Amino acid sequence: IRHTARTLGVPLDPFRTWIALHETTHAFEFEAHPWLRPYLAERLERQLGGLSRSAAELGRDASRALGRALRGGDGHWLERLMSDEQRRLFRETQVVMSLLEGFSDHVMDEVGRDLVPGVTTISARFHARRATRTPMERAILRITGLDLKMEQYAKGERFVAAVERAAGPAGLRRLWDGPETLPREGELERPERWVRRVLGEVRR
Repeated sequence: IRHTARTLGVPLDPFRTWIALHETTHAFEFEAHPWLRPYLAERLERQLGGLSRSAAELGRDASRALGRALRGGDGHWLERLMSDEQRRLFRETQVVMSLLEGFSDHVMDEVGRDLVPGVTTISARFHARRATRTPMERAILRITGLDLKMEQYAKGERFVAAVERAAGPAGLRRLWDGPETLPREGELERPERWVRRVLGEVRR
């Protein structure tokens, strides 16, 4: 945190508070909504179990399969190593992670307006740093799969901001009602579909 604050040229204490808001929001997401932890854990366990079995079955062919996946095709290279069932679980998990990260990013900026001096500058510089990567950094992120983490922040924050614009805080609270109100396929990219399905006609 100290290093990043120096790199961004922002004061350390407000930056620490801003980051703490993000992490505190994660605690709220899990502790205030008891269904969330087992829902996510089940998918991760099933997904990791399936991947372990697949890796064992590949054996000596693993390096060739990895090479084919990295060279190209539809979707992320990690998905190209998965079965259809693993890919479904993976995408469901990605939706939840995007929502978790996007909601926390949204809160750190919204609440930060009242708690963090200079939050506008801090947020702008931090998000600009996320967006500007060298070709080498982008390659490393993709090879390690960390590019998915960056995508989670961006997709989730856009989705949460759109829901807030359409339905305000009451709409945001509905995100955490249960598994049935999580974004479905295509809704993360098209928040208006989620709003219609979950909230119906919105009056503000």
